[in-house]
Amino acid sequence: MELAAMNRALTYIEDHLGAPLTVKTIAQVAGYSPFHFDRVFRYALGEPLMAYVRKRRLTEAAGLLVETDMRIIDIAVQVGFASQQAFSTTFAKYFEMPPGRFRKQGLRRSLLEKKALTLDAVPA
Repeated sequence: MELAAMNRALTYIEDHLGAPLTVKTIAQVAGYSPFHFDRVFRYALGEPLMAYVRKRRLTEAAGLLVETDMRIIDIAVQVGFASQQAFSTTFAKYFEMPPGRFRKQGLRRSLLEKKALTLDAVPA
């Protein structure tokens, strides 16, 4: 797989964090089959594609919690969660505290930032 295809996929993920994302859609953006893309993504970035998407959404949410006064439900929707409950449960599992406490403690993100591959190529 060429580097440009992986970067297209990563850019698409960043541009659509708040929208429904699937392996199929992201693989189409990269120009590969879902099975092949998921396998190569896991190899190149060290984790499954949808785990990466979830972590990026949570990282963005953490930043919004600390840097804005947005309501938690609005943050949840903005980063692609269907409900505040789903967001709060997932956030608490990842950061080991609920979003409200995270905000009150003013924690900085320990964070998975955007990725851009700088390798010459990604394995085929």
